[in-house]
This record gives sequence, C-alpha cells and structure tokens, in this order.
Amino acid sequence: MRLKAALMLGTFAYVCGVPSNCGCVKKIQCECKDNQTVICKDITHVPSCLPSDTKFLHIVKSPGFVELTADGLNTYSSLKLLSVSDTGLRVFDKHALRKLRDLETLEIIAAKDIKSFASGTFEFNGNLRTVKLENCPSFRTLPSRLFASLPSLQRLDLRNNSIHEIREDILQGSTNVQVIDLSDNTFLKQLPRMTFAHLELLKQLSVASCDLEVLYPEHVKTPYEKGSLTHFKAGSNPWKCDNRMCDFVTWSSNTESFSDIASVGNCTSPEHLKNHRVLSLQPAALCPSPSPSQANGAVFIVLVVMVSCVLVVAACFLFAGRLAKSCYPASTSLNPVTITNTRRNGAENYSCSDTQDSHREPVAAGSVTTDSASPPPCYDDPPSYDEVVKDGFDFQVQ
Repeated sequence: MRLKAALMLGTFAYVCGVPSNCGCVKKIQCECKDNQTVICKDITHVPSCLPSDTKFLHIVKSPGFVELTADGLNTYSSLKLLSVSDTGLRVFDKHALRKLRDLETLEIIAAKDIKSFASGTFEFNGNLRTVKLENCPSFRTLPSRLFASLPSLQRLDLRNNSIHEIREDILQGSTNVQVIDLSDNTFLKQLPRMTFAHLELLKQLSVASCDLEVLYPEHVKTPYEKGSLTHFKAGSNPWKCDNRMCDFVTWSSNTESFSDIASVGNCTSPEHLKNHRVLSLQPAALCPSPSPSQANGAVFIVLVVMVSCVLVVAACFLFAGRLAKSCYPASTSLNPVTITNTRRNGAENYSCSDTQDSHREPVAAGSVTTDSASPPPCYDDPPSYDEVVKDGFDFQVQ
C-alpha cells in the first residue's frame, strides 16, 4: 500500500516536459494531462517551471494561493484557458493578463476573498470568449467598462456573487455576447435601462433570484425582436408592479409569444397586485391615466399654442406690408414731362417740360425709341444737394 501511494504521489508531482534539473519539480504538485494541459493543486503561486507552451492551466484546491500577478503568468503567453477554483485568491493584478493575448477562457470559481477586478483588467484580451466568475461571496464591484470592447466575448457568467451594481457601459462595444447569467446576486437591486439594448445576438439572459424591483423593455427588446433571444429568466425577484413597470408590461402584453420564452415571476407589491403574474398584467393596471384636470390642462396648452401661432403669422404679414410700403413710397414716384422737338443745324434736339398727362405711358429706364414724331417721355432730373437740404426730402436708403 505504501508503495502504491508513493507511486501515485510521484505521478501527481511530475510535470510534463519540464527538464529534470528544474528546481521546482520536487516542490510543486502539478499533473500534466496531455502535452498542453497542466493541473496544479495546493500551490501558493504560479510555478515558473511549467512548459512554456502550456495552453490550459488549472489551479485547484489551493487555499494558500492568494495572489495572481503578471510575474507569474508572463511566461505562459500561449495560454488559452486559465481556471482558478477553490483557492484563497483575493488579489487579481490589473496587469496579470496583459501578455495573454490568446486567452479565450477565464474562470474564477469559489474564491472566497476576491472583491473586485481593477478597471482595464481585460484591455489586452481581445480574443476572450468566456468569463466565468461564480460562487465568490465577497465579489461585489464591477468597474465601469470592465467588459467593454471585447469583440470575441460570447459568454459572461457572474452568478452567485454579491454584486451590488451593474453599470450601463459594462458591455459597451461588446456586441457579440450571447449568454449572460447574473442570477443569485442577492444584493443587485437594479439594472440600468440600456445595459443590454445593443446586444442583438443575445440568446440567454438570467437575472433570477436577485433583488430587482423593476424591468424595462430595453433589457430584452432588441434581441427578442431580432429573433435571437430564446430564454429569459427573471423569477424570484421582488417586483414592484407600479408605474415604473408600465413600459415593460405595455411592451410584453403587446409582444406576441414573449411569454413563451420568458419566466418573470410575480408581483410583491402593491397589495392589490401581490402574487399576480407579471406577464399576465395589462397596462391599465399599472399605467396612470390622466385625470380630468390634467386632460383639461393639456387641451388649454394646445389652444394657447395654436392662438400664439396665429398671432405670430398675422404679425409677420402686417410687418411685411409696412416694410413694402416704406421701401416704395408714393413721394418718390417719377413724373413724366413733355418733350419738345427742335431742329438745329440739321440735327434733332429734345427738351423736356413738366406735364401731368396721365395718358402718356412712361418709358422704362434704358429703353430706346426711333419714333421722332412721338418721342418718349422723360423724367425730371434728380434734385440737387441744396434742394434736398432746403426742402427736406426724405430718401429711403436700401
């Protein structure tokens, strides 16, 4: 029996591909499942002597493993999966994943002391497809834009933690997300209205067993109308079925077959709607209707606006008329004069004299006539400067 146990321990303590002179071989408990997968147990830090081409690293059952740093992971830039479960992890260095450009899956499971990720933790992990952070009772804070601009992200599993708040921009720019699980975060009281509004490909959304009070149609409207959403779980929440839920109830009651893929649960208040199924409610039960005084007030406002518009239009017409009159006053009209035709030295000359002959048509400025018998009328010369000053002529300047 002792020999068998020794052989088993020796097998588990062997690290595939590590040179025999590596100093950490005898000090760590790591097992190589194949040429690319390493499982380490009961360690305090990431070993520096693992195969450099390791692609799948599992750290399990290591209560002394409390910190994940860049120094420990920089050697393993080929990693595609990093899984840390049942450890004492409490510090996740912001730069720990910086050189893991090929990382596709990150799992942090049952880490009792971790409280948050730093902003920018996933800034350089554009290939990240799955983030699983679950069963971490101290985890409560998600910084702004933590999972933003991750084009490959498809699955976000944040269930059974102590998350207090989800920020509206948490997934900004990450448009390919298909599965989100926020269930069993019993301190989560609200979801911003537009948090998931851009996720056209979202297939599954779970917010069950949280502390949510209000739903908005924007939480599910986009993926449902695009035909992507197939499961929506939101039961076991203390829904307040008041006017804040009006938009959601109005949309869901008018959206065909939404209740077939959704489980929302029952109202907890107000008293007259307690235990009523949210998806069975009609808008009239929640949405406030305008009182007679409010309706009369609205009609009065409309009338005031209409009358104001009429008065403005009338004032514009009146002003335009006065402006036209001031631009073309009667006092500036030209008076035609009579032309006297005389001949001197074989040449015809014309002279003008005042006339008020209303039957003679004035000739437009710049026109020419060749009829010497009936010469065109001409007009008075403009007044001199002295005449203007003396007689007080009023000229309009344009």
